[in-house]
Amino acid sequence: RSHFYGGALRDAPGMLEKTRRAFHAIFPPLLFFDLQSSAQRANGSWKNALEVRMCSAIIACLKEASTEEESDVVRDVGILTPYRAQQDALRQEFRGGYNVQTVDAYQGRECEVILFSTVRAPDVSGCQGIGFLADERRFNVALTRAKSLLIVVGHAATLAQNTSWRAFLQHVRQQGCLHPLHPSDTAASLRTQLSDRFG
Repeated sequence: RSHFYGGALRDAPGMLEKTRRAFHAIFPPLLFFDLQSSAQRANGSWKNALEVRMCSAIIACLKEASTEEESDVVRDVGILTPYRAQQDALRQEFRGGYNVQTVDAYQGRECEVILFSTVRAPDVSGCQGIGFLADERRFNVALTRAKSLLIVVGHAATLAQNTSWRAFLQHVRQQGCLHPLHPSDTAASLRTQLSDRFG
């Protein structure tokens, strides 16, 4: 399990071995996918269609990298997002196959795998605010719900405007766990990239 305190993400003692899974062969316990995307306003909320599509590819890649013996682990995936519009889009994409919640609804709960869709990126006007993502409580909830794997998908340059996110991204880079994600990526291409880099 990983915890974010004072600008440093640290594994609790002894947890790394206890939570080692087959998918860790290509998915490090912490992984940030940097996606050059755009956010869209939707009924007073925000969504990011490209992040939805990439989240689907990431989950498919994760399933392919897992063993049958750990099928229960891969089913224990929580998909989090700060925005209801993105929650609706993700639920439509996964059609009930996974637990998709807003960060506010997820306090006190944990999953083996957390996939966090941050949503915020430049919109059509070029605005790069991060809204809810600047909230320290939401930030900590989102990043401390994973037992064995935390995956964050976001627009790094936008998130880096905030002090806490900037510290998180610096840590991810220091760990070598920031990976560029391209709109054309599929589950198959992702698996090849991650195998080459982390395998």
